[in-house]
Amino acid sequence: MASAIILLPLYIHHLSTELYGALSVYMVFTLLVQIVVTFSFDTSVYIHFQELKGDQKRLSVFMSSAFVFMLIIGFAAFLFFAFAGSFLFKIALPDRDISFFPYGMSSVGAGIFQAIFKVHSNLLQSREKPETFFWSNVVSFSLIAFFIVIGLQLYPNSLAGPILGRLIGSIIPCLWALFRILREFGFHYDFTWLRSSLSFNTYTFIYQMQQWIINQFDRILMLFYLSLANVGVYDFAIKCLIPVELLMNSLHNSFYPKVVGSLMSQTGKGSSPDINRYYHGLTAIVMLLVCGSILVLPWLIETFVSKPDYHEATRYIPYLA
Repeated sequence: MASAIILLPLYIHHLSTELYGALSVYMVFTLLVQIVVTFSFDTSVYIHFQELKGDQKRLSVFMSSAFVFMLIIGFAAFLFFAFAGSFLFKIALPDRDISFFPYGMSSVGAGIFQAIFKVHSNLLQSREKPETFFWSNVVSFSLIAFFIVIGLQLYPNSLAGPILGRLIGSIIPCLWALFRILREFGFHYDFTWLRSSLSFNTYTFIYQMQQWIINQFDRILMLFYLSLANVGVYDFAIKCLIPVELLMNSLHNSFYPKVVGSLMSQTGKGSSPDINRYYHGLTAIVMLLVCGSILVLPWLIETFVSKPDYHEATRYIPYLA
């Protein structure tokens, strides 16, 4: 998530609002592919690791089967979009300069690679391995940022840099995550045992799709009524507020394994003052962040963003915050 705000000055410097709007649409599509490939294993690994950590054999079967299942979904998604992606883009976006090849197909690949790495990162959180989690994500971001910067320098005012750079930069972290999983847990695929987990995943997957529609689909919907430049300004305003979301998610992820572990250790499952204090503290911080964003962000945009077209984002900040 941090890459979206850290790389934002580069995007603004090299891309017009129209190109930035197109980039936001491709990124929304990447996230959709990522959600489909993860199939909510990024959520279920929290629960099942705490449940199975005392039985190494069952844990190994579940973890290995989960990643093999995601690879199968990823391969199926790749084949589906390779044949049908261009047709679907023409139906959904008939009057826009947004083609499936090559950037749409590149977005599919990036979504698959990011999905594998994300689930592995969530497993590290559940196992409370902060150093490995931190450094793996730093390296992943650094690789993606490096290739994006190189791409923007080689192909200025083009989507080749940000989209192809993200694709290339996400390959190595994905392969590293798969290597760690297969080395520790071996290669297993027990669909019979995995089926009990998929019943849980199905409902959380539906929830994640609903969240994607609420938080991401508006960029695509806006294309039916507004120009790509307007979509770019809107997405820029949202990206300016990513630090709020980043801090919220970081704080939540830092204490969520402790909450799950505490619940699993209870005989009668329920809340407690120790659990509640995490969420009350998070709510207080969010309230301060929202008020601070409304006060500070419009001034930062008008002061430090040189392209006047992006200044239109200031009118949306209070509502989006």
